Amino acid sequence: LRMVPLAVALRAAAPSSALAQDAPTGMVAPAAGVEAARLRYALGAAFFRAGRFEEAIAEFDGAYALWRNPAVFYSLGQAHERLLHVAEAIRFYERYLAEAPPDAAHRAEVSDTIRGLRTLLAELEVESNVPARVFIHNEDVGAAPGVLQLATGRYVVELRADGHARQRQTVTLAAHARRGVVFRLTPAPRPAAPTGIHPAWFWTGVGLA
Repeated sequence: LRMVPLAVALRAAAPSSALAQDAPTGMVAPAAGVEAARLRYALGAAFFRAGRFEEAIAEFDGAYALWRNPAVFYSLGQAHERLLHVAEAIRFYERYLAEAPPDAAHRAEVSDTIRGLRTLLAELEVESNVPARVFIHNEDVGAAPGVLQLATGRYVVELRADGHARQRQTVTLAAHARRGVVFRLTPAPRPAAPTGIHPAWFWTGVGLA
């Protein structure tokens, strides 16, 4: 991690306090929504300082739903970075750069952080004989066949396709590397045909008796 400047360094600083300021131009929200958003954001910041980053993300998402202030993307990027969710952190940092004002306080920092985080990404090329969805940790992360960008690490990759049995493979990804996995999904077994007398014949016999 020391080779990656400003990326995934587990900074001690809390998320940006930009929500305590006025809404950026074009981001005006009803006063009640702004106040509720600030409360949600403050709770998220408290979770962040306590190291409870999943809860922080939930509160930051709630704050943004109430008040579409791009400053929240900076805090969401920080929380995902702490969890080593590299792709998600990059996505929120890029949204911050796209929507924040030109003079936003964290622009230079975020640009440097994105460059550092990109050095932790790897590519996983997933080949499949049928169109399928790729799941990691029971989360849908993309389509197969296709190429996914993931952080370095070890993953259990599962493919799911309608009418086919699920398959899993374990793969380890190294930074700045491209790894391929090949799946050959087989049709799922058909349910066994029902045995015994058909209900219609049974009840007809009962009626005749």
